[in-house]
Amino acid sequence: MKHLLMRQHLFSLGGKFDITDDSENICYTVSGSTFSIPKYFDILDLNSIPIARLTHQVFTFLPKFKLIINEFPEEVEIIKRFSFLKPRYEIEGLGLSVEGNIWDMNFAILQDGFGICCCGGSGSN
Repeated sequence: MKHLLMRQHLFSLGGKFDITDDSENICYTVSGSTFSIPKYFDILDLNSIPIARLTHQVFTFLPKFKLIINEFPEEVEIIKRFSFLKPRYEIEGLGLSVEGNIWDMNFAILQDGFGICCCGGSGSN
């Protein structure tokens, strides 16, 4: 399993992140909208070419996000499910689920109960 680390830039209005590998090489950058409704994040490769967009959907009871991946035929939705003990999310369109806290950038993506990806955030740089 490939391990990626997400680091938020300290002074950015819209939200800017670098996604690095274990060797701290930048793999992707994420750039958020500043005053846009709905709020969105563009995921860019090393050549600053957009590869995906994550959009927060407004007017929903629980948080819901739409993920559009370039060169992927269908839209993917990330939906928070009601839970008392810990945050639970599902990724519709790919048959995946999420355990952990997306807002704290500390979560794992599971397929059929097995971890296929994990995200661990660190402080600002």
